[in-house]
Amino acid sequence: MIFVFQWIRFTLLIILIPIISQGKIVVVNGLTHTFNLAGEDQSKGVIQLKNIGNESKSVLIYQTDYSFNYKGETRYGEPGSLDRSNAGWLNITPVSVTLEPKEEKQVNFSIEVPGDVELIGTYWSAIMVEPSDLLDEGQNRNGVRIRTVFRYAIQVITNINGTGKPDLDFIDVNLRNSGEESHLDIDVINKGNGFINAIMNVEIFDQQGSSIGVFSSKRLRTLPSTSKRYRVDIPKLERGT
Repeated sequence: MIFVFQWIRFTLLIILIPIISQGKIVVVNGLTHTFNLAGEDQSKGVIQLKNIGNESKSVLIYQTDYSFNYKGETRYGEPGSLDRSNAGWLNITPVSVTLEPKEEKQVNFSIEVPGDVELIGTYWSAIMVEPSDLLDEGQNRNGVRIRTVFRYAIQVITNINGTGKPDLDFIDVNLRNSGEESHLDIDVINKGNGFINAIMNVEIFDQQGSSIGVFSSKRLRTLPSTSKRYRVDIPKLERGT
């Protein structure tokens, strides 16, 4: 009888977005690119990379889909896997680049909206920038190897001109108290076909009907079929209605 023992290699991906501190590669011109286009329109974009470290660094550029929810979960799926993915509209060049210390280089991408299908609202995907040289191979102990990867995700959003509208619906609202601080967690989902970049305002009234004030969240972008948690800080309230 022959026994075969096989070592299993595990890969642990630790993803920090949007900061690549150890890699010393930074995206200079923002992590969101938005285009307002119509069917058969074409446009171009640029991702500006800079090596702020003291060693030469190589990076890979590739595509994924991108989704998130109010629980803080983020998913980067296969390009084209989401119903509203625009990954197939993009062409990226180059797909790998090496930057010397303090050097800047451009990654160019073009976007072409198809004209043979009816498109309404917002479509999006992500361009990933990931070091191709491993930052930390870790130690191989008992057949387990840890690989650490830091990468950027750049959103590419396409709004089809004059179409689509957001439709926010409330999932839940919860009051959180912590010592002398209080805030409202307001969970919403976008059931529409257009994105919204919104602020949540909360006005509080006492039991006599007098306004205590209007309190606001940070501005958050919510894409179709995604959800967000808006946090609104409020003052400590006296007991009552």
